[in-house]
Amino acid sequence: MPSLREQMRRERFDLLARLAFALEGRGVSCTLRLSGRFGEHAVLEMPGGVSGVVRVGMRKELRGWQYTVGTSRVWAQGPDPVGMILRAVSW
Repeated sequence: MPSLREQMRRERFDLLARLAFALEGRGVSCTLRLSGRFGEHAVLEMPGGVSGVVRVGMRKELRGWQYTVGTSRVWAQGPDPVGMILRAVSW
């Protein structure tokens, strides 16, 4: 049985991969980046923002997972997380 850390790593990766698939379906190219370094988590990168790259990360909260885009947070279990992330990135 995998450790709690491994379970969370897999869950984070699964949610980011689903988001990447949904964003690609809406015409947004994105890349799932795995650091490989201890303590650094996977992030999803897509074009945009001031630096040219927008990074979407994940946070585990008591009520579930949240996508983080800069200072914006979007619940992964929300009704339209992809649309909310696109709106957060577009401002």
